[in-house]
Amino acid sequence: MTITVGIFISYLGYLIGVKQMLTLIIGFKDSTFYGDKDEYAKRVGLSTIILGIGVLAFPFIVLFFGEGVAQIYKSLFVYMS
Repeated sequence: MTITVGIFISYLGYLIGVKQMLTLIIGFKDSTFYGDKDEYAKRVGLSTIILGIGVLAFPFIVLFFGEGVAQIYKSLFVYMS
């Protein structure tokens, strides 16, 4: 299940960053945004792809290194978000 969610999040990051589908970003309104939309899409898309890869890698990290490393991994993601 975690692997499927990681792939889905990475795909959403691809749609936002590469395909410029800014409507997938919660709270984004074209009429109230005053910045560079291309740069914003790239930043949000890249960070979403990184998050998806992290979610995708989580089960493998737990499998190889054990549950103790999982606590550190979880705290890193809470700190980053």
